[in-house]
Amino acid sequence: RVNRPDDKEVWAFSTSELLSDENGRPLRLVGAMQNITARKRAERAMTQAAQDSDAANRAKSEFLANMSHEIRTPMNGILGMTELVLQSPLTDEQREDLSLVQASALSLLTIVNDILDFSKIEAGKLDIEDVPFDLARLVAETARSMALRAQQKNLQLVCELPPDLPRTVKGDPGRLRQVLLNLLGNAVKFTGQGRVVLRVDAGPEEDGRCLVRFAVSDTGIGIPPEKQKLIFEAFAQVDGSTTREYGGTGLGLTICRRLVILMQGSMELESAPGAGSTFRFTIPLRPTGVSLQTALPEDWEQPLPPATAAPVPPPESGADGLRVLLAEDNPVNQRLAVRLLQKMGHRVHLVDNGLAALECAQRAEYDLIFMDVQMPGLDGLSVTRQLRQQEAGSGRHVPIVAMTARAMQGDRERCLEAGMDDYLSKPIDSARLRQVVAQFGPHEERALPDWRDALQRLDGDVDLYLELAGLFLADGPSLLESVRSALAAGDLAASQRAVHSLKGVLANFGARDAVERAEQLTVSLHDPAQEAQWAAQAEALAETLEKVYAELRELTTAGPAGFAALA
Repeated sequence: RVNRPDDKEVWAFSTSELLSDENGRPLRLVGAMQNITARKRAERAMTQAAQDSDAANRAKSEFLANMSHEIRTPMNGILGMTELVLQSPLTDEQREDLSLVQASALSLLTIVNDILDFSKIEAGKLDIEDVPFDLARLVAETARSMALRAQQKNLQLVCELPPDLPRTVKGDPGRLRQVLLNLLGNAVKFTGQGRVVLRVDAGPEEDGRCLVRFAVSDTGIGIPPEKQKLIFEAFAQVDGSTTREYGGTGLGLTICRRLVILMQGSMELESAPGAGSTFRFTIPLRPTGVSLQTALPEDWEQPLPPATAAPVPPPESGADGLRVLLAEDNPVNQRLAVRLLQKMGHRVHLVDNGLAALECAQRAEYDLIFMDVQMPGLDGLSVTRQLRQQEAGSGRHVPIVAMTARAMQGDRERCLEAGMDDYLSKPIDSARLRQVVAQFGPHEERALPDWRDALQRLDGDVDLYLELAGLFLADGPSLLESVRSALAAGDLAASQRAVHSLKGVLANFGARDAVERAEQLTVSLHDPAQEAQWAAQAEALAETLEKVYAELRELTTAGPAGFAALA
């Protein structure tokens, strides 16, 4: 770099060679200089552009997170209050009108979710899980959820599953369900008459995996050949009239295809105008060794019956309900959450800001705290951190559940790192709320045995429970060893991850004591002042796990008959 007398900056690229005589004595330097000022300016411009792009991406992600919060917050009120009113006595006309409101709100929420999913995929921040799930059950439940929409259009909805389909596999059930729902929803949407068929089959197992093939066929309007590649592009529709007649953002198929690719699969389309469409995709899944055999009903390939709403359960007795602190600043969300909790029979103390939540939690004892993350004065994460610091060493731990409309990558992790026990996203789902309350209720509230609570979450599937128990008996000791090894190595982050993974697995079996031990260790690991207790807490967890292993061995040995005897 050269600064000229006129203060202008010049960049030069210099090369030179030393010339010597026959005796090796240096004579002169011969070289050249090239003015590369323009190139350096271009490099600086490119670097600045990259920095500006990164800043823009960060700003976009933050904007999307805020947009998610701002849209989901009123949507929470619309959906929740509509659900409450639909459960009350209404005239047929009122019920029909409110059902339209509910359907419109759900459509809007779908659009918001599509935009957020697309943004996370574009930013490379969408994670794919690898957890065990019942493949046949997932497919069946997904198809049944679309049966009512098909019936309303007088369409036949058929689900075809072979009897030898692997039952329990490892993969991402949530994203697989998302893809199937989108494809089935499109098939029903774009089919005026005829039928929609979902077919699933699996190839042979190789290297611990099998290629599972899915196909969704319809007798709908079809897609011209020249438009078939276009539909997988973001925000694309076959033509403008498609958007006007059928609606949609044009993101659904884009997200589906990218999700399939993220799951190491592929997707293709066969279609012709007026002859319907078939979307096929394949993904590799890891069977756990149990086949479905003849468990499916004989009429499985017949049209599915319409999905029906579950009856509203009667409210629990309020006399012995939980003492719940609800910290929420939005008036609509306040009323909705209070109503739902009171219908479950619980006593609710409402505050509308973080400082009030902190004072109440310090002054009175609660069985459960629902904490909005974004509140005026003091946010929910800060309140939780202060409460956890005050609990340190006291042996007391009040469950705190985050309630937030933020749905970006890392939001759940930030809540858990702050010391929260679970994460409830808005709009609030009454079934999910009930599940959370049951999970964190005090021991005296839990009349059912541990195994029965877990079995209820599996819809009473004893065989699946026993299969998962067998997997845990094989893998559980290695999970505990990961905790011990990380602690011995002084790797705090790895210790926290290992304990969190173990706690998540234990929750599947209703092992409450072990979950609480794991939770105590989790909280302790986030407080360096408690380092002296980490090893002892890990061993206490190990002792509790031995009891869990013994109980699970007894259940797996007895088999389904043992469950019947216990019941």
